[in-house]
Amino acid sequence: MSDNPVSDDRIERYVRLMTDYLPANQRPQGCAPALLERAAQQFRREFGSELPQACLRVLRVADGVDHNGLTLWPVNHRGLPFRQNLFEANRDLRDSFDEDLIYLAQLDEELYVYDTRSQEYQAIEMVGLPVWEQFASAEEMFLFLLERAWGEAI
Repeated sequence: MSDNPVSDDRIERYVRLMTDYLPANQRPQGCAPALLERAAQQFRREFGSELPQACLRVLRVADGVDHNGLTLWPVNHRGLPFRQNLFEANRDLRDSFDEDLIYLAQLDEELYVYDTRSQEYQAIEMVGLPVWEQFASAEEMFLFLLERAWGEAI
């Protein structure tokens, strides 16, 4: 997975905006470095690919984001508002849709994926799976979907 990092902190700022309004006892905490390393190893083992840096950037701030139809699955837990963690969601979606895709986020009926065949980051529709947007990197894709969920650029 090519992962050209964006040098600014917009990903982290969006995640903070989407989680800071929650009551402190409901706000997802960021993942500790040891948990991120275990998650990256499990991701590599299960899906044969690296966990993108953009995803790790989100997880450092909050272990999962649920905002305005956007789901960025947690790695450490599931429970309200999350029904699944990143690994469970990928297993289910790969069984239901396409096993060559790695599912990184969902926004309403849109899935944000990494296609292991073409090695491209894409936005696809859940119904019919047509690709409607392609991205040069995971960071570009995450900025796009975070901006769509937030409703404006920051």
